Amino acid sequence: MNHSNLSTSGAFGSGTAQLSVVPFSVVKGIMVEKLVLRLGPWASPLFQGLLCRNCADPGKQLLKMVHEMPYPLISQIAPTNRPDLERLHIERFCTDYCLGAGERPYWDIGPGGNPPDFHALSNDGERRIDCTQFTVEKRRQVHALFRLLKEAVLEAERKRFSHLFGLLIYV
Repeated sequence: MNHSNLSTSGAFGSGTAQLSVVPFSVVKGIMVEKLVLRLGPWASPLFQGLLCRNCADPGKQLLKMVHEMPYPLISQIAPTNRPDLERLHIERFCTDYCLGAGERPYWDIGPGGNPPDFHALSNDGERRIDCTQFTVEKRRQVHALFRLLKEAVLEAERKRFSHLFGLLIYV
């Protein structure tokens, strides 16, 4: 599909906008009202959909899925040790920061004396980084149940799930 330039005018002023065409099947008799978008942690779309009305029955609302991207799942059964998990959290923070500011906040990240968990260099010199989790107990319990379910699935023989190939399963 090609990109097209659109001339826009109205409440937001006038100018030129870039139109990206996303492939989806057009259904006769529906009117698109809204674009629904769910962004992932790095601002890439995980889900795009169109909120529509049925022209024959305006009270009936439809959601037409246009694009869907599952969260990546690491096939890891053993729990990650604390230093590796904390290092992963710092790296994810650095990625998010870099996407927003255009540069990494830290480099040369190395283990600390606990506390701090890590030492790193920044534009302002050496930094001491300590990772801490603030949690809600009920959410921790739910995550623990989901972790047990995920571990049970990952421990099972993969051929047990071969009939699900190509499907996206939500739990």
